[in-house]
Amino acid sequence: MDSLPEPDELTDIVRGAIIGRYWPPNLQSDDAIESHIRAVVAQLENCPSLDVDAEFNSYGSGFASYVHVFCTKAHRAATVRRDDTDWIDGIAVYLARLVPFAAFGAEQRTRHARGGSFGFLDCQNLETTPDSSWEKELSAILGIVTAAGYAVIPKSEYCRPLPVRLEWETNFGTETYFDAIFYWYD
Repeated sequence: MDSLPEPDELTDIVRGAIIGRYWPPNLQSDDAIESHIRAVVAQLENCPSLDVDAEFNSYGSGFASYVHVFCTKAHRAATVRRDDTDWIDGIAVYLARLVPFAAFGAEQRTRHARGGSFGFLDCQNLETTPDSSWEKELSAILGIVTAAGYAVIPKSEYCRPLPVRLEWETNFGTETYFDAIFYWYD
């Protein structure tokens, strides 16, 4: 299952279609996949070394082909307070909704009285962590994600150019396999 989608499957993915050959028979609908992702997030939340925040609502609007899961060290161990802002290091995990693929990379968030900020994954920060002290947390994350049936494709594969020209609505890029599998539009 760790092979990248074929050109016709990529066309279906960017149109928002679930690619059935990748999912087990019990996960062939939007509702079943969403329930599966929620169970994976619940397992991450039960990991004692992690604090987890998952965005299931496509950032409040539009459509995201993935669930963005932010994992940081438990007990604010990766949070630094500067003035009135918390700077929070963590690992973003993308769990795809249309194919059972996952990706991860370093993310830094901020929180303050007026709101905050977060980041997105792309080919620049795939397979990164905030620093070398994240080995235990990354191992726990990847263990849970892969046990749930998600393939974590290497960055070198995700970031390959698409074999066909595709156009779709997205706030991100449209050049790589990563872009076609993990996209969002407002």
